[in-house]
Amino acid sequence: MEGNEIQFKFKEEAFKYLIFWKWIVLSSVVSVLIAYLYLRYVSDIYATQAKIQILDQTNNTFKLPTNSFNIFGDNDKDLENEIELIKSTRILNRVIDSLELHTEVYTKGKIKSIELWDTAPFKIIWGIPTQELYNKSALFTITLKENGYLLDDKPTLYPYNKTNLTQEIPFVVLPKNERKKQKLGEYQIRLKPKNTLLQELSNNLTITKQGTQSNILKLVLKGGNTGKINAVLGALITIFDNDGVKDRQLVFEKTIEFVDDRFQYLFTELDSIEKQKAAYKKSQKISFIEADAGVIMQKSYDSENNIERIDTQLVLADIMLNTINTSKELDLVPVNIGITNDEINGLSNKLNEVILNRNKYISDGGGKTNPIVASLTQQVNAVKGNLRSTIISYKNTLAYQKKELSKIQGLSAKNYNRIPDNEKSLRSIERQQNIKETLYILLLQKREEAAVNLAITNPTIKLIEYPNFTGSPIYPDRALIYGIAFVIGLLIPLLIIYIYFVSNDKIQTKSDLEQHLKLPVIAEIPFVDTNENKLIRLLDRSILSESFRILRTNLSFLLSSQKKRNQVVFVTSSIKGEGKTFVSMNLAITLSSTNKKVVLLGADLRNPQLHSMLNYERKGLKGISNFIFDEKLTLEDILVHGKEMLSKHEFDVIFSGTIPPNPAELLANDRFSALLNILKETYDYIVIDTAPTLLVTDTTVISGLADAILFVTRANFTEKKLFKHILDFQKINPKISFGLIINNVGQNRIYGSNYSYGYNYGYGYGYEKNYSRKLTLKYRVARWFRRK
Repeated sequence: MEGNEIQFKFKEEAFKYLIFWKWIVLSSVVSVLIAYLYLRYVSDIYATQAKIQILDQTNNTFKLPTNSFNIFGDNDKDLENEIELIKSTRILNRVIDSLELHTEVYTKGKIKSIELWDTAPFKIIWGIPTQELYNKSALFTITLKENGYLLDDKPTLYPYNKTNLTQEIPFVVLPKNERKKQKLGEYQIRLKPKNTLLQELSNNLTITKQGTQSNILKLVLKGGNTGKINAVLGALITIFDNDGVKDRQLVFEKTIEFVDDRFQYLFTELDSIEKQKAAYKKSQKISFIEADAGVIMQKSYDSENNIERIDTQLVLADIMLNTINTSKELDLVPVNIGITNDEINGLSNKLNEVILNRNKYISDGGGKTNPIVASLTQQVNAVKGNLRSTIISYKNTLAYQKKELSKIQGLSAKNYNRIPDNEKSLRSIERQQNIKETLYILLLQKREEAAVNLAITNPTIKLIEYPNFTGSPIYPDRALIYGIAFVIGLLIPLLIIYIYFVSNDKIQTKSDLEQHLKLPVIAEIPFVDTNENKLIRLLDRSILSESFRILRTNLSFLLSSQKKRNQVVFVTSSIKGEGKTFVSMNLAITLSSTNKKVVLLGADLRNPQLHSMLNYERKGLKGISNFIFDEKLTLEDILVHGKEMLSKHEFDVIFSGTIPPNPAELLANDRFSALLNILKETYDYIVIDTAPTLLVTDTTVISGLADAILFVTRANFTEKKLFKHILDFQKINPKISFGLIINNVGQNRIYGSNYSYGYNYGYGYGYEKNYSRKLTLKYRVARWFRRK
């Protein structure tokens, strides 16, 4: 029995996958087709190889016959170093620059482009320096014509051999030869950054050793163009060989470079020493030490004599001033006492002359009151005062001259004392000058020796096998790719289906609800595409409208036990997004189409959506919350008649109103039940769009006011773990009629259900013709694959 059960489960699981056999086959076919197209248009990769021998520069050619150790060096280590050197960025950079690999030219086909090398009918010359191209990239297309070329399929014809400035990087197209018709066509130009080229060249280059005891290296380069990879490998070998020669000459080049640098340095130093010597002499005011000493001594002697002369004049000036100050009013003053100041001597003579004239007038009989005598007396006093001031000024001048001469005498003495130090410093500068001149001559000799040694060169490698490419491409491996594609084509749909089965915990069909909840499912609402109208219309013959007619009929049976004239129908759901507002709207439309008076209430006070479906601006829109809060409001203040709406419905609407801070407490207010009682007097059906029951308690608080509760679930959205919550909600008011609605049925066909609105509603009711018009090619293909 256990074996049979296992076998049954295996068949059941296999059947679940076999339902999708068309998708599995299609995936395999598509995968193989993709592999074919890939192999059809993928670029072939070729390989070229060459062999070189690394020559031993140590002249130690003796080796033991075993591989245990090497007396004169480690050969394997040396070859590893050479391999790394060949693949170094420095060598590859020079290869890229020498062949201008940053520019690639392709013949442009419909799908596949082929790279050209030396067969390209033109050459691209970039309008900026090569160094600036290293970090830039460009991609454009040119079409060659007889008299010019087109750029990126634009109608402008650009001439050859002239700079094109329309691109970010200017360029010139230079034809290589006379353009032939077979070479005129469309070409693609690519400018690659140097870092990208270095990475590609390094990845495509392989270097291996030929044997453990051999010093031969095998170089293999892969690429799409045989001529290009041959040229690149040949350039790589040549540059590596030249680099080896350059390394052996590097010591002598460095010697010459060092000597040249030292020449410049010594020349600068010698010039600097000469300038230093001149500057020192200039700063110390030196011409010749001996002559400068004589001049200093003469200056000192002259200064001393001048100071003695000034001291004599100062003494004489003091005597003269003292005589004037102590003499009587009309006494004569001494003259020509040795003062060299002409002004003082002149004033002394004038003073004596005036005194003598005055005395003469007095002796001739004139009294002191005589006007002439009085005038002469005033003149004597004025001249005497002037003389006194002149003597004082003369003394100040002499004092200043003495001070300055003392400074000069001190400076002369200081300069004379500094002569030995100046002589010592000057000899030190001249000594450095002699040393630099001797070193300059020595380095000149060494440079000539290094130049002779630089001329001696030896080869680095020996080219054993020139670059040549394989006859057939090394990539792609067609058999392997076809096999992998077929396996992937099988595994992808199986893996997707398996993951979906394992991870999907959403309800899919009506049977999921009936099996777990044991509650009646009164309607299945089909999937509505986002591009279609989600609100049904009067006398609508669509599948959506028919599903709501079924809901209306089943709701009538559900409410028949209530035996009430006016019915209150709650439409709710577990969580947001299951379509309760969508169901409420269309249910109201369907009920109103039977000439019943219907009012639709938006009781989801936290997240109202009713106004959005009716194209109303929520701001300032009064509704239920305003009615409950403001007792002055009446029904007419919040009721919106259907004929007043833009879409002209047959039912009336009461929106949720302003979002309150306490929706649950507000709905528990007696004003809400009073509002329902008022509505029952006028309307046959009161459809209420309530809040989700799992998120908030708003609907639970007012659920006792309902005659029927329609609980909306959504296929491929509502999780099965919510079944317990639905049952618990139904048990709160077990006497209220309770019905389940599954929304969005038919969007996911992965379970292979044979339920189809297109067939069930189309047959015998005149809807098939209307439905068939919607069967576009997309829907027809999808329906064909849904069949089992």
